[in-house]
Amino acid sequence: MLNIASANTAEVTVTTKTLTFTALNWYIPHGATGTGVDDTILDGHKTANITISVDTSASAAAYTNVTAKTVVVTNLDNELSRSTITGPTAVTTSQRPTITWAPLVGAVRYEVWVNNLSTGQNPAFNDTNVTATQWTPPADLPINAYRIWVRALDVSGRGNVWSSAADFRIVTAPTAIGPVAPPAIGPVAPTLNRTPTFTWTAVTGAVTYNFEVRNVATNAIVHKIQNLTTPLVSGGSYRVWIRAISSAGDLGLWSAMLNFTVADATSDVGTDTDLAMLHSANSLLTKSVLQNIICSSDDNKESYATVDVQSTTMSEELEAEVAILSDRADLLQIDNVINIIVSDLLLANQAR
Repeated sequence: MLNIASANTAEVTVTTKTLTFTALNWYIPHGATGTGVDDTILDGHKTANITISVDTSASAAAYTNVTAKTVVVTNLDNELSRSTITGPTAVTTSQRPTITWAPLVGAVRYEVWVNNLSTGQNPAFNDTNVTATQWTPPADLPINAYRIWVRALDVSGRGNVWSSAADFRIVTAPTAIGPVAPPAIGPVAPTLNRTPTFTWTAVTGAVTYNFEVRNVATNAIVHKIQNLTTPLVSGGSYRVWIRAISSAGDLGLWSAMLNFTVADATSDVGTDTDLAMLHSANSLLTKSVLQNIICSSDDNKESYATVDVQSTTMSEELEAEVAILSDRADLLQIDNVINIIVSDLLLANQAR
């Protein structure tokens, strides 16, 4: 008697488990059938060993030492697809990017695997019980490069083959805050400090930052350090950018530029706080005057729109007056500013 058994019944089963040869049928071929198990999830082609061995307890002693034979069979996978990752984009500024993928028929949950390519952390995250087709990290990821895989699991907990790997990189930029905090309305106010301290928001994973200050007039880089030791020029206009750098050397994006000016050293406006408040008041005053005059200058929306476009484009004379007010905070110039705005509006109306 021969015993027939499959070593992997999850993939291949045999319908006939024994074959019996007697003196009457020994010359007649006997057969057994192995059947592939059809699951509902893509797990690739799988092999199984079918072993044929003598049942020594039911066979003649002459057959006791017959060596067992093994046949390798392959269960061909017939599923049509595997998990396809659809997000995030290859470069993202989000430190908690959402990983998304296409659903699979037969999947009851998914497993997500994330490696940090920059630090070698493997895995950085591994979640084996995701019931949706998207996953978001529970904490901010550092500004590094990452590789992700997703696979589906069926009701019995069997996982299919992993998706193709998808790479992405986090390049979050800091936000420049100083040297002078922006007011509620208008651009950043001037500072009286020629060696100001610059500040910005922290970026998760950053161990250092690139810092760059340029002179607006010359576009020359004047500093690349955090705290200035060489005084800036009084009356000069400057522009600052910052970007984060991880321990692995990954670079974040440059921040949005922050413009600021160093007030004229001859100014007698007082402290930086006084100057910022006057600058903000000037911006608010200018916008309020424009809005109020425009809303009462005509009786139809088309004219309002025309006046708005023309009047908000400052004349050279008006720009000069506003500059004086911003840099010297000479409150006596307010009347001049208002008069020039009104004149611009009247000229705009006459031109129509």
